[in-house]
Amino acid sequence: MNITKYRGDIDGLRAIAVVSVILFHYNVGKYFSGGYVGVDIFFVISGYLITSIIYSDILQNNYSILDFYHRRIRRIFPALFFVFFCCILASFFLQFPSESEYTGKSIVSSIFFVSNIFFSDLNGYFDHKMESNPVLHTWSLSVEEQYYVFFPLLIYLIRNLSLSIQKKIIFITLISSLVYSEHAVNINSVNAFYLVQSRAWELLIGASLGIGAWPRIQNKWQIEGLSLLGLAALVFSISTYSRETVFPGISALPPCLGTALIIYTGGLRETVVRKTFSFKTFRLIGIISYSLYLWHWPVLVFVKQIHKPQNYLQNALLITACLALSAISWKYVEQPFRKPPYKLKAKPTIALALVTMLAFSITSLSLSSVSEKYYNYPQKVFDVLAVLDYDADTNMRAGKCFLTSNYNSFDKYNINECLAISSSKKNVLLIGDSHAAHLWPGLNSTFPEVNFLQATASGCKPILNSTGEKRCTDLITFIFNEYLPKQHFDTIIISGRWQKQDSSAVIATADWLTKFSNKVIISGPINEYYQSLPRILAKALANNENESEYLNKYRNTNPKEVDNEFLRASLPSGVSYLSVYKIMSEPTWKVWAPDQMPMQFDYGHLTKPGAELLIKSSNLDDLF
Repeated sequence: MNITKYRGDIDGLRAIAVVSVILFHYNVGKYFSGGYVGVDIFFVISGYLITSIIYSDILQNNYSILDFYHRRIRRIFPALFFVFFCCILASFFLQFPSESEYTGKSIVSSIFFVSNIFFSDLNGYFDHKMESNPVLHTWSLSVEEQYYVFFPLLIYLIRNLSLSIQKKIIFITLISSLVYSEHAVNINSVNAFYLVQSRAWELLIGASLGIGAWPRIQNKWQIEGLSLLGLAALVFSISTYSRETVFPGISALPPCLGTALIIYTGGLRETVVRKTFSFKTFRLIGIISYSLYLWHWPVLVFVKQIHKPQNYLQNALLITACLALSAISWKYVEQPFRKPPYKLKAKPTIALALVTMLAFSITSLSLSSVSEKYYNYPQKVFDVLAVLDYDADTNMRAGKCFLTSNYNSFDKYNINECLAISSSKKNVLLIGDSHAAHLWPGLNSTFPEVNFLQATASGCKPILNSTGEKRCTDLITFIFNEYLPKQHFDTIIISGRWQKQDSSAVIATADWLTKFSNKVIISGPINEYYQSLPRILAKALANNENESEYLNKYRNTNPKEVDNEFLRASLPSGVSYLSVYKIMSEPTWKVWAPDQMPMQFDYGHLTKPGAELLIKSSNLDDLF
């Protein structure tokens, strides 16, 4: 395949990738629930294009590491640092100093292309800061740049070997990375998602195309069939995957192979898919896709920090704004650095890049201190914001009795400690997801005379035939099929982040559970906010706003609808419903727990004092 010839269909693939990612992040349309695979499409494209250039240069003895990074800098840095500059300004005006500190550190990690490592170290199940991080999406750039540190060296070392041996080496490296990715995703899904060793195989699929490792076929219909198969794999992944899909690992194979098939067949002949992806609209979006990818996330993050979630019209306007910003960025920021007088030679370009990296790093790290001095917020604002770093893992017993993405295996669950039956106390079993786990500290401290057993995991709901994350379904299957039939409890509590469509399945599960318990309690949905409660309270305090009125702007109405659904339902004998929503809202909204601790530390999960206040207000004595 000739890399020197422009391929409009590859720009079309870029358009599919970036549009999928944007529509996923903006929650537009149910058919883009797996739109995050757009990043994987980018990885394969990058692996193909960059490898083709490197491989060609090495074979012709023209390869220079200096020239390679000269090209990368001119391609990546102008738009990237323009976005960094805008993020620094927006953070100063829209974020609190503690948030600016996190944003600044994130920008520095992105500048040195280690943001994927930085985010993997910080990203816990309850780390809401990730979704309010304007440069979170730069993790993928870090993966690519880390990959391009070692990959050119590999190609250089194997350059004199026969093509068949080169293919085998690439293939072995690819399979090793894929096997590691599949293993890692079931152990620590966060690391598997962010780190280069579990993503390298995706770029290597593109690299295998770039060195000509795929056999050439001649049959027209075979080529057309393979291209359509590739398109089907992309459509399948984008439309059927979701946040619950175990990813990357094997699940990333369909979008990656689909992308590779489209590139491969498009290099053999003018397929229907190649013609379609070469349409002008696709190509134009593909041409600005890099800037569009850079802009779409910070725009969404900063808009959400000043406004509650958007409806479809507002999302459409935001996406239009991103397109306009990207077109401007492409024309006036990206393009000038690809031609004189701004297109400098290699050494001056690299020197300028290093100076820019240093200057932006110093500015980013100074951001929070400048913000703190400028705004001079009262101490109470900082006290409330400190709750954003609440230690939920310890209070919910994560990694022991509560499985999360950081404890991503049923093997991490401590059966002996979490399910120990007491012979001297009443035994109450708590089953569910994080919305069950956050009840445990309140239950345990309020009723010391009761033995509370905890079986909780994020990623699925505690209902019969539950689907979702394997760690969760494994736990629920064990509890329902193996553990419960051997025990009998005084009370079983089931709790989850219920939706309206869950009510019948939840009630049916509760009815089934009465076989193993004297009483079954369905714990209903808790009130939720569109932002973290501590941040909303801090904004109200900083602006001298009335807290109740200010909170109303950010309160999610969905839990109330779900609560009403349960309240209207007819419950089987032995099953009770606990309306957490009513307890939290009557006679007035419970926002503050004792000692001025917010009731919730994020959009809806309870702090320990919050859980204690809720349980004490619930009149559960008779049920235990």
